[in-house]
Amino acid sequence: MGDDGEAEREENVTNPPAPATSEAEPTSVPPPADLTAEGDAFRVVLTWVAPVGDPQVEEYTVYRDGSLISTVSAPEVSFTDEDVVPGRRYSYEVEAQAGDLVSTRVEAEATTPTPPLRAARVEGIFSVRTKELSSSGYTELRAPTYGWQFRPRCRSGACDLRWSSLQQKRVRGLVNRHGARYQGSYTGFFNVLCSGARATSSVTIRFEVEAARPIGSEWRAARLLGTLSQSESAQLGCVSSRAKLLIRARLVQ
Repeated sequence: MGDDGEAEREENVTNPPAPATSEAEPTSVPPPADLTAEGDAFRVVLTWVAPVGDPQVEEYTVYRDGSLISTVSAPEVSFTDEDVVPGRRYSYEVEAQAGDLVSTRVEAEATTPTPPLRAARVEGIFSVRTKELSSSGYTELRAPTYGWQFRPRCRSGACDLRWSSLQQKRVRGLVNRHGARYQGSYTGFFNVLCSGARATSSVTIRFEVEAARPIGSEWRAARLLGTLSQSESAQLGCVSSRAKLLIRARLVQ
């Protein structure tokens, strides 16, 4: 009888539950997808698609030409690089990060276009060299070097200008933009003397942008090429005179 009770107790004993198993920790992060890079003259816009699945991405790291330039917090999936210049090719890489885990990098390239010369903003102080092309009526004509300043009449881009001489404060006028060409005029004393008195000159300047370069975030004129025409009517016993000079202007400030 004792043996039967022992057997009954053994039958009522249940096995302990198996210990719970935890899911394996992720060991990698999927990379961003569909990275694109679209550039204009002074910026490149990167966009990508967030990876799907675990672990959840916390941020993205952006590289340009192999150097880290920014981090972007998720869920944002775009970045604008405004530290670029026209006419350059840039290589970008983006990687995803979750905690200590980092994905492989995805790549894209962009070329920033060079704006046309007609789009260059004419602004600043220019050193202007001149060369005589033709003249009549003068006993002596020199081809001087001028210092001219141009102030745009708009906040950005190419537009009409205010023109002034650094040597002669009264020499100033407006310069109108016509597409790629500029033209301005001035009437008054312009370095011509008649019998020791100041003659009145009619002056017209015409020029185009010959070269441009990026300055800050603007496409700026670096060199100008054109002509300066001046004429004086017969006055104070002097004959009428006229001259045409080639002008080459270089941005100095």
